[in-house]
Amino acid sequence: MTRACRLCCLIAAPGLLAGACTRRPAPAPRPDAWPRIAVYEPAYHAERIGPLTLQVNDSARVDSVGPGWFNIVYPAYGITVNCTLTRGDNIAEVLANRLERLERNLGGRPAQQAAWNGRRLIVAPTALKTPVQFLMTDSVGWVLSGVAVSQWNESTAVDSVSPQIEALAADIAFMLK
Repeated sequence: MTRACRLCCLIAAPGLLAGACTRRPAPAPRPDAWPRIAVYEPAYHAERIGPLTLQVNDSARVDSVGPGWFNIVYPAYGITVNCTLTRGDNIAEVLANRLERLERNLGGRPAQQAAWNGRRLIVAPTALKTPVQFLMTDSVGWVLSGVAVSQWNESTAVDSVSPQIEALAADIAFMLK
């Protein structure tokens, strides 16, 4: 070994030894994804509301507002489903009024609709203030309608709340059956 190589080794050795003796914290993984949004389990109980018995999610609560008005509250979602039970002699007129209201709540946003046996479920994930709505009738004397009103603002990313919208739509579809 030449004299210059030995000199370089002597100069570099203390720095290498100091670096080897210094403990560095072990690397810790960082979260790469958003936390998962909690959704309620699909478990239901019967709620008697006027002439109806509805199946409501066990984690939601029903608040009576007044005659013909009640709310189904989903606290963890920040959503309240405002419901109206309307009795009338002219069911066709009541249905037309309710359908117009549901359409206005969409604000022109696209929606998926399912209809069966006098029941209609409307899901519009991009209508963040009113993402889920419904309507049902016995075609004789009463109409039940409702709209889910959220606390989300228009800047909320739809994909971040879509699990809650889907779970709520599933709950309401179960209730309508």
